[in-house]
Amino acid sequence: MTKYLVTNVTPGHLTVEASDGRRTILDGEGLAHVEGEPDYVVYTSSIHSWSDPTPAAMTADEKEKVLSAVEEWAGSVRFKVELE
Repeated sequence: MTKYLVTNVTPGHLTVEASDGRRTILDGEGLAHVEGEPDYVVYTSSIHSWSDPTPAAMTADEKEKVLSAVEEWAGSVRFKVELE
């Protein structure tokens, strides 16, 4: 079973890697911490393909697993993430 993991976070991007070596970079936006507001926004429209090692389309199931990995990461670092 392929596992998905957030491996890099910057103010404008999240990198998610699959255990089989594929990687995708999601557009997002880190926000200043304000109680009750999201800490990070992920633009779900940016989740459509794998960028490495070979560009390839992403299935709907893979997209859901990538989003789940983002939500798991957010919980582990106590970030509130908004999927937009």
